[in-house]
Amino acid sequence: MPRLLPASLLATLLLSACGDGDSRSGIYAPWESERIEIGDTVLVRTIAGSVWGDTMVLAPIVAIGEFEGADPYLLGLPAAVDLDDEGRIYVADSQASEVRVFDASGQHLLNIGRRGEGPGEFTTPDDLRITSTGEVVVRDQEGARFSVFAPDGTFLRSWPLISGFRTSSGFHLSRDDRVHNPTLRNQGAAIGEWRRGLVRYSSATGEVLDTIDTPTTGYEEPLLEASNENSINRSPVPFTPREFWSLTPDGDPLFGLSDRLRWERWEPDGRVFAAERLDTQAAVVPGEAAANRDRVTRNLRNIDPSWRWQGTEIPASKPFFQEILSGRDGSVWLRRHLPAVEVENLDWTPESPEGTPRTLWREGWVYDVFDADGRYMGPVRFPDETVGFRKIRVTLEEVLIVVTHPIGHEQVVRYRLEPQIVNSD
Repeated sequence: MPRLLPASLLATLLLSACGDGDSRSGIYAPWESERIEIGDTVLVRTIAGSVWGDTMVLAPIVAIGEFEGADPYLLGLPAAVDLDDEGRIYVADSQASEVRVFDASGQHLLNIGRRGEGPGEFTTPDDLRITSTGEVVVRDQEGARFSVFAPDGTFLRSWPLISGFRTSSGFHLSRDDRVHNPTLRNQGAAIGEWRRGLVRYSSATGEVLDTIDTPTTGYEEPLLEASNENSINRSPVPFTPREFWSLTPDGDPLFGLSDRLRWERWEPDGRVFAAERLDTQAAVVPGEAAANRDRVTRNLRNIDPSWRWQGTEIPASKPFFQEILSGRDGSVWLRRHLPAVEVENLDWTPESPEGTPRTLWREGWVYDVFDADGRYMGPVRFPDETVGFRKIRVTLEEVLIVVTHPIGHEQVVRYRLEPQIVNSD
């Protein structure tokens, strides 16, 4: 059955696991900023402090998912989660091939869909969103279609995916109920020449509205390459800057290049709204650099056994962030790169010393959060058990997320944001 969790227990775990996240200076002062207009760009720059004036942690409200119990609470592989306006929680379980619906307290209400290839059935549901009218849009890439259901689970309609491109990225649903699904605009091109885009559909009809390019400034991240007569593999140089993007609730591009702690919203009239703040970068320690170098080398030697590292070296400092999340309320969440710690790899075995490393380097989960007007709200710590960016839904008040329980099974947990409580003892 669903469980209500003690907030004090999780807060204590977070504080002990992520202490490095508070090493940055200045976030506890009153928020100060300046607004700059340059051409078509409006920039809100944080000079000092934060609106919250504290680090926020996640206080659990309800957890869904048990190791033993009734079938609806035994989650196989939660591939996506979402909330509707009534607080109902939707979980797409790709292993069970169904969507499970729970009320705000975590009580199971109904299942949507089932395994199969007919109308209202799934092969492997991998993402979902709730429309403004409460309809449930489910993507099934293996089944090559989207399906739409009424809030009571009644199947309404489906439409085919127009390309065979498979992706681990989720789709976006804007406030006007348009589906934005990742695609390749040049099918058949070599990996290094891929031109990524978004197919936009009407969720009301399944009609293809248009196809657009994903946001980019043309920045080319450093790559390492290995090839043979049958294939080619390109790997990014670890800890070099990358472009990240998402879409706002209105469907506008949200973009950031991680060489700065800055994000931009590209608005329909051609103007750019940006927000940034200054901070220090986390260092790449020698052991962490060596582990990443070994990982890349092993991967590329699977293609070319004689491959040697040539080109850009791993930098001494990490980029500022490694992900952009767009909140349902227009907030912007940048997942920070943090100092890493070396931990034991529980999957390592002496029988396969070449397959997996004996230790791993782990970073904590800390997001810098801004509201839609560019105000820096402050940092938010997530549990280390967080898995998968597509399994997170956020606002400035709460978070819905998939975590791994200490004994191994997955749970969907709904949290509220609360100020960090520091133990003075």
